[in-house]
Amino acid sequence: MYHVCARLLVTLSTPIIKDIYFLSSNITGGVRYGSWGWCKANGYCWRHGLGYGFDPQIIRWLTKMLVFFPIATIFSVISMISLLPILCSRKDRHTLYPSPLYSLFSLITAFLSWIAFIFMIGLFGEARTRLHHDGFTATLGPAIWMALTACILSTICAFHAGCGRMFRGKKSPYLARSV
Repeated sequence: MYHVCARLLVTLSTPIIKDIYFLSSNITGGVRYGSWGWCKANGYCWRHGLGYGFDPQIIRWLTKMLVFFPIATIFSVISMISLLPILCSRKDRHTLYPSPLYSLFSLITAFLSWIAFIFMIGLFGEARTRLHHDGFTATLGPAIWMALTACILSTICAFHAGCGRMFRGKKSPYLARSV
């Protein structure tokens, strides 16, 4: 559940939620860069959407790759919805296993999360380097760490979903036998 919330907050980062941003710099009095645009310290926000630029520091085509964050968020919500039959069942929940859809959507979510994270690191790592090269300071924001946490947790969920499907109806060979 945390990875869904974290990914949603990263998706809705600056300029929608101004306190969550990928990179902050002191250029033109202070700018914070998010998924959908950037905001200056004086409150002015440029809400262009995916594919925004801040020449020459921000690479425009790489900002279009941030579209993987909303896509991964949608898949994570779908995977959570696929768990509802188990959560709402009156049967003993310890005997129920996740549906194959949950395993599939969890795997897709983890994959898309890592793709988005890799593009994000490439984009804002290069922007940070360019800003430092131009004599400005630039620091990473909380959205990067939230995205990393969401990626790790999505991978763990995908792994556990796969294990739940693999041992359906059988005892796990990893369980200790009483002697």
